[in-house]
Amino acid sequence: FGFFMNRALHHITDTHVCHHLFSKIPFYHAEEATEHIKRVLGPYYLKDDTPTVLALWRSYSCCQYVEDEGGIVFYKNVK
Repeated sequence: FGFFMNRALHHITDTHVCHHLFSKIPFYHAEEATEHIKRVLGPYYLKDDTPTVLALWRSYSCCQYVEDEGGIVFYKNVK
């Protein structure tokens, strides 16, 4: 998102994994915590660097329905 959006959104886009693992951590510690999480998870830390507009288009054009089977649901691709 760039400098402005990262500052405006308190780095939620680049510290999102930390936010989901430790939702009560203050945003001002999320960057430091993210670096530690990356080290601990190693290759299991996944990040998608797809530009936002392309990621939105991918979601819009590929993920088009949800099968409701039980307590866990998943987006299904048409293709």
